[in-house]
Amino acid sequence: MKKKNTGLLTTKVLAHYSDIPFDFGEIRRLFFKESILYDFIRKNGIGEERIIDVGCSTGANGIFIKGMFPHADYLGIDNNENALDEARKNGINVLPGDNQELPLGNGIAGLTISEGVIHHTPMPFKSFSELVRITASGGRIILYVYSRRSAYYYLYSFFFPLRLFYGSGGTPRIIIKKLFYDTAPLLIPLYKAMFIRGKCIRIYKRDFLNMISDQLLTPYIFFFTGKDIEKLCLMHGLEIEMFRRTRNGQGLMYILKKH
Repeated sequence: MKKKNTGLLTTKVLAHYSDIPFDFGEIRRLFFKESILYDFIRKNGIGEERIIDVGCSTGANGIFIKGMFPHADYLGIDNNENALDEARKNGINVLPGDNQELPLGNGIAGLTISEGVIHHTPMPFKSFSELVRITASGGRIILYVYSRRSAYYYLYSFFFPLRLFYGSGGTPRIIIKKLFYDTAPLLIPLYKAMFIRGKCIRIYKRDFLNMISDQLLTPYIFFFTGKDIEKLCLMHGLEIEMFRRTRNGQGLMYILKKH
């Protein structure tokens, strides 16, 4: 991708997520409890290592981690100032920054978190290298990315015309938002069947619209394969300590150790 186009796409992605409250209600807590991050910290605990959460949004991970380990040295990074303001209101330590060029020194994190972030960046492999750069030797990277071999890949591709219409802004954007809002009572059960699968949680219209914006209307997603991650790990001297797919097959979750 040409640098000019990369810059334009970065701007579009930032503008899109600045327009989303990024509060998924009970869905976010469910995702945390089913994440490889939750399993890791529950098993290993949190010591004195610094935790860097790249793409922290409103600081949900920080809230959950600090709730379990109040002493945790947590720092969230995000380029969405609206989301960072919400994180600060919740007492979460955050810093503005772009995951394609993090404003941090080398090897400062004992645990680096990147959940559902680098696949939205125009240069996902560069973003991955930044996660490696800030992680200390012997440290871990918790990674979650969307899978190329999933039904979600085809669903996202199918909605391309709608995203194009939505991305033109103004009246088209208002129409799309109203469409999803008005049809939410019909679509929420379908969303639960596809992505939640059997979990009894309540999804409000606002939470549903945020998920639609994040997963269907977002202007860019790079879908990874397992081979992509294996090659990146080989290139950067990382060991895959743990891997599993999400329950619905939508994402790939990893614990990576830096040697």
